[in-house]
Amino acid sequence: MKQSEKLWIQNLARVSLGKSLSQSIHTQMISFSIQVFLEELCNLMMNYSQHFNEIIGDAKPDEAIRVLQISQPRPGLIILKGGDKMIISLVGKIIRVRTVQVHVDTERNFQSFDFEPKQNEQLGIFWRCVNDGQLVNPELVAQNYLSSFLVCGCRALPQTLRLVVATHP
Repeated sequence: MKQSEKLWIQNLARVSLGKSLSQSIHTQMISFSIQVFLEELCNLMMNYSQHFNEIIGDAKPDEAIRVLQISQPRPGLIILKGGDKMIISLVGKIIRVRTVQVHVDTERNFQSFDFEPKQNEQLGIFWRCVNDGQLVNPELVAQNYLSSFLVCGCRALPQTLRLVVATHP
Protein backbone atom coordinates (compact mmCIF):
# COMPACT_ATOMS: atom_id res chain seq x y z
CA MET A 1 0.00 0.00 0.00
CA LYS A 2 1.31 3.45 -0.91
CA GLN A 3 2.04 5.98 1.83
CA SER A 4 -0.69 8.27 0.49
CA GLU A 5 -3.21 5.42 0.73
CA LYS A 6 -2.14 4.66 4.30
CA LEU A 7 -2.62 8.31 5.26
CA TRP A 8 -6.07 8.33 3.66
CA ILE A 9 -7.14 5.13 5.53
CA GLN A 10 -5.74 6.58 8.78
CA ASN A 11 -7.90 9.64 8.33
CA LEU A 12 -10.99 7.56 7.52
CA ALA A 13 -10.43 5.58 10.71
CA ARG A 14 -9.99 8.80 12.67
CA VAL A 15 -13.31 10.15 11.43
CA SER A 16 -15.10 6.87 12.16
CA LEU A 17 -13.74 7.04 15.73
CA GLY A 18 -15.26 10.50 16.08
CA LYS A 19 -11.96 12.36 16.02
CA SER A 20 -11.99 15.48 13.93
CA LEU A 21 -9.31 16.19 11.40
CA SER A 22 -7.31 19.32 11.96
CA GLN A 23 -6.47 21.79 9.22
CA SER A 24 -2.82 20.75 9.54
CA ILE A 25 -3.75 17.16 8.64
CA HIS A 26 -5.69 18.37 5.56
CA THR A 27 -2.72 20.53 4.55
CA GLN A 28 -0.31 17.63 5.11
CA MET A 29 -2.43 15.31 2.94
CA ILE A 30 -2.59 17.79 0.07
CA SER A 31 1.13 18.65 0.28
CA PHE A 32 2.05 14.98 0.29
CA SER A 33 -0.26 14.27 -2.65
CA ILE A 34 1.27 17.11 -4.67
CA GLN A 35 4.80 15.90 -3.98
CA VAL A 36 3.97 12.29 -4.91
CA PHE A 37 2.04 13.24 -8.07
CA LEU A 38 4.84 15.47 -9.38
CA GLU A 39 7.54 12.92 -8.55
CA GLU A 40 5.65 10.06 -10.21
CA LEU A 41 4.84 12.12 -13.30
CA CYS A 42 8.45 13.27 -13.71
CA ASN A 43 9.78 9.72 -13.22
CA LEU A 44 7.35 8.34 -15.79
CA MET A 45 8.28 10.98 -18.36
CA MET A 46 12.01 10.40 -17.78
CA ASN A 47 11.55 6.64 -18.21
CA TYR A 48 9.30 7.02 -21.26
CA SER A 49 11.77 9.44 -22.86
CA GLN A 50 14.72 7.15 -22.20
CA HIS A 51 12.95 4.14 -23.66
CA PHE A 52 11.75 6.19 -26.65
CA ASN A 53 15.36 7.26 -27.31
CA GLU A 54 16.60 3.66 -27.07
CA ILE A 55 14.12 2.57 -29.73
CA ILE A 56 14.67 5.39 -32.24
CA GLY A 57 18.33 6.08 -31.38
CA ASP A 58 20.08 4.58 -34.43
CA ALA A 59 17.36 5.23 -37.00
CA LYS A 60 16.53 8.86 -36.12
CA PRO A 61 19.03 10.33 -33.64
CA ASP A 62 17.80 13.88 -34.40
CA GLU A 63 14.37 12.90 -33.00
CA ALA A 64 15.86 12.04 -29.59
CA ILE A 65 14.45 13.56 -26.42
CA ARG A 66 16.59 15.37 -23.83
CA VAL A 67 15.38 15.53 -20.25
CA LEU A 68 16.55 17.98 -17.60
CA GLN A 69 15.45 17.86 -13.97
CA ILE A 70 14.86 21.25 -12.39
CA SER A 71 14.58 22.29 -8.80
CA GLN A 72 14.76 26.08 -8.90
CA PRO A 73 12.68 28.21 -8.98
CA ARG A 74 10.16 25.32 -9.00
CA PRO A 75 10.68 21.55 -8.93
CA GLY A 76 9.90 19.70 -12.12
CA LEU A 77 11.21 18.60 -15.47
CA ILE A 78 12.09 20.07 -18.86
CA ILE A 79 11.75 17.82 -21.89
CA LEU A 80 13.40 19.02 -25.09
CA LYS A 81 12.71 17.84 -28.63
CA GLY A 82 14.58 19.92 -31.17
CA GLY A 83 13.48 23.53 -30.61
CA ASP A 84 10.41 22.44 -28.66
CA LYS A 85 10.26 22.47 -24.90
CA MET A 86 7.81 20.92 -22.44
CA ILE A 87 8.03 22.21 -18.86
CA ILE A 88 6.43 20.23 -16.05
CA SER A 89 6.44 22.30 -12.86
CA LEU A 90 4.67 23.04 -9.62
CA VAL A 91 2.86 26.38 -9.47
CA GLY A 92 1.28 26.78 -6.05
CA LYS A 93 -0.82 23.64 -5.64
CA ILE A 94 -1.14 23.03 -9.38
CA ILE A 95 1.02 20.82 -11.59
CA ARG A 96 1.40 22.87 -14.77
CA VAL A 97 2.60 21.49 -18.10
CA ARG A 98 3.60 24.17 -20.57
CA THR A 99 4.84 23.66 -24.12
CA VAL A 100 6.89 26.23 -25.94
CA GLN A 101 8.56 26.37 -29.34
CA VAL A 102 11.77 28.36 -29.18
CA HIS A 103 13.29 30.18 -32.15
CA VAL A 104 16.15 32.66 -32.18
CA ASP A 105 14.23 35.69 -30.90
CA THR A 106 10.77 34.32 -30.23
CA GLU A 107 8.81 31.81 -28.22
CA ARG A 108 5.50 30.43 -29.39
CA ASN A 109 3.30 29.07 -26.63
CA PHE A 110 1.26 25.97 -27.21
CA GLN A 111 -1.50 24.36 -25.20
CA SER A 112 -0.84 24.12 -21.48
CA PHE A 113 -2.37 21.69 -19.04
CA ASP A 114 -3.05 22.26 -15.36
CA PHE A 115 -3.70 19.44 -12.90
CA GLU A 116 -5.03 20.16 -9.42
CA PRO A 117 -5.71 18.14 -6.27
CA LYS A 118 -9.21 18.02 -4.81
CA GLN A 119 -10.54 16.40 -1.67
CA ASN A 120 -13.70 14.27 -1.66
CA GLU A 121 -16.18 13.63 1.16
CA GLN A 122 -14.25 10.53 2.22
CA LEU A 123 -11.17 12.72 2.78
CA GLY A 124 -9.33 11.22 -0.17
CA ILE A 125 -7.32 13.33 -2.56
CA PHE A 126 -8.08 12.99 -6.25
CA TRP A 127 -6.58 14.82 -9.23
CA ARG A 128 -8.41 16.59 -11.99
CA CYS A 129 -7.32 18.21 -15.24
CA VAL A 130 -8.43 21.83 -15.04
CA ASN A 131 -8.66 22.06 -18.85
CA ASP A 132 -11.23 19.33 -19.42
CA GLY A 133 -12.37 18.21 -15.94
CA GLN A 134 -11.13 14.64 -16.35
CA LEU A 135 -9.97 12.68 -13.31
CA VAL A 136 -6.30 11.78 -13.72
CA ASN A 137 -3.31 10.10 -12.14
CA PRO A 138 0.35 10.49 -13.17
CA GLU A 139 0.20 7.57 -15.62
CA LEU A 140 -2.92 8.91 -17.36
CA VAL A 141 -1.36 12.37 -17.59
CA ALA A 142 1.84 10.97 -19.12
CA GLN A 143 0.06 8.70 -21.59
CA ASN A 144 -3.02 10.73 -22.53
CA TYR A 145 -1.85 14.34 -22.30
CA LEU A 146 1.93 14.37 -22.75
CA SER A 147 2.98 11.39 -24.89
CA SER A 148 2.25 13.08 -28.24
CA PHE A 149 5.07 15.53 -27.44
CA LEU A 150 7.58 12.65 -27.59
CA VAL A 151 6.57 11.94 -31.18
CA CYS A 152 5.70 15.34 -32.62
CA GLY A 153 6.92 18.00 -30.20
CA CYS A 154 4.72 21.09 -30.31
CA ARG A 155 3.22 20.16 -33.70
CA ALA A 156 0.76 17.87 -31.90
CA LEU A 157 -0.64 20.69 -29.75
CA PRO A 158 -2.76 23.71 -30.60
CA GLN A 159 -0.93 27.02 -30.43
CA THR A 160 -2.16 29.65 -28.01
CA LEU A 161 -2.61 33.23 -29.15
CA ARG A 162 0.33 34.61 -27.23
CA LEU A 163 3.56 35.19 -29.12
CA VAL A 164 6.48 36.39 -27.03
CA VAL A 165 9.19 38.36 -28.80
CA ALA A 166 12.48 38.64 -27.00
CA THR A 167 14.31 41.93 -27.35
CA HIS A 168 18.03 42.31 -27.16
CA PRO A 169 19.55 45.48 -25.70
